[in-house]
Amino acid sequence: ALYYGSAGILAIICLSLNILLLIGTLDSMNATITIPAIAGIVLTVGMGIDASIIIFERIKEELSAGKGLYIAIEDGTSRSLPAIIDSNLTTILAGIILYSFTIGPVQNFATTLIAGNIINIITQVFIQLLLLKLCMERNIPITFRFVFKKDIFKNIRIRWMNYARQFLLISGILTFSFIIVAVFRGFDIGVDFKGGRTIIASSEKAIPVSAIRKNLSNALIDEKGKKYSNSVVTFGSDRRYKIVTDYLSGDQSEEATKRVIEKIQSAFKIADTQVKVEGVDMVGPSIAMDTIRDSIIAVIVGFIAMFIYILIRFKYRNMAIGAIAGLFHDAIVILGCFAIFHGVVPFSLEIDQVFIGAILTVLGYSINDTVIVFDRVRERFLLFKNESFYDSINNGINNVLSRTIFTSLTTFISSLVLLIFGGETTRGFAFAITIGVITGTYSSIGISAALAFIFHKEKKQLTHLQAS
Repeated sequence: ALYYGSAGILAIICLSLNILLLIGTLDSMNATITIPAIAGIVLTVGMGIDASIIIFERIKEELSAGKGLYIAIEDGTSRSLPAIIDSNLTTILAGIILYSFTIGPVQNFATTLIAGNIINIITQVFIQLLLLKLCMERNIPITFRFVFKKDIFKNIRIRWMNYARQFLLISGILTFSFIIVAVFRGFDIGVDFKGGRTIIASSEKAIPVSAIRKNLSNALIDEKGKKYSNSVVTFGSDRRYKIVTDYLSGDQSEEATKRVIEKIQSAFKIADTQVKVEGVDMVGPSIAMDTIRDSIIAVIVGFIAMFIYILIRFKYRNMAIGAIAGLFHDAIVILGCFAIFHGVVPFSLEIDQVFIGAILTVLGYSINDTVIVFDRVRERFLLFKNESFYDSINNGINNVLSRTIFTSLTTFISSLVLLIFGGETTRGFAFAITIGVITGTYSSIGISAALAFIFHKEKKQLTHLQAS
């Protein structure tokens, strides 16, 4: 609203309608709202904001070209449509693959992602266009600038590809370093992937979750002194708890379950209250292995499908290779950060299905950013026949730089607020998103675009040599 004025307010109205329609759709499908499902909603909101920014920036370009407001809105929206459809379709494609190969929480994420991106196109393109036209018909002033009266990004002329090899060298060193750290430091593997028990329990009086977690950490120790992980969250009320632990995860006998329950009861006794166990669900080692396998297959097939879609859509193999390399880089950076900071930060950084949801959210955000950049590069390459690929890629990045900065900024602020003020169970997710927004924004230019340029340049040199 501060940057775009009244047009920004219309975008917020459409975004609110977007969330309302999405929640209504999920409710009508009886979908379970899990943490990964919330991750899907976050990504949907981010892409909804992105769609509005793309349209508004394009309308401002049309206005700068001397067109009237009505024609600028029509042309700006229509010219934005290919980029918006491309970015949403790649995400929908990833969602369909995830839905097909996974179960449980990740499938909830996929459902939310598919529904959210379809609704995005409806609200942020067509309903937003309708509202803009209604305002014009009723003589309600429409502005696309508020705080900044001039376009502060209009005269940006950065030659990004002058630094393509430096970008790739730095990224290669970082990626290799993160892989080494991950191998030697390891991860905090969650119950979803190593097996364990989920216990629903209620107490006579409300006990702070932090106190229960501390008591459990001291209680869940085996004969060799090894401590086991636990997660505690309130469940429905402040006297009802969901407790997840990998203590005795390899033993699925009733005797082992009784021992786990006794440990939990002892933790509550220290807090001077009694606890009643309402239910126990077990994730056995075989189920955990199935979850790992399905998650890996889903991510790999998702990468392949995105590669094929971008290859078909953009007809440039170098762009498809660059896009996938950028995704690989983002995934490695987040994995590396989880390896470095687990046990250091005061919240859980487990590798579980919530983490998979976070990774997929980041990859969805990153591929969206890359597709927007590539779409503008392709447009320039086709429109300006005398412009070299070097100039097309530099000017394309500069053309969408305002969109990249403001989309990244809004998503970063949202994830940072969630990281600082969110509940214990969402902090790991928010941490991944906060890191992912930074690395995803960088990779779309420093890796995806840089690789596309390098491969295009080398292909031209090879063709020239063959001709000679």
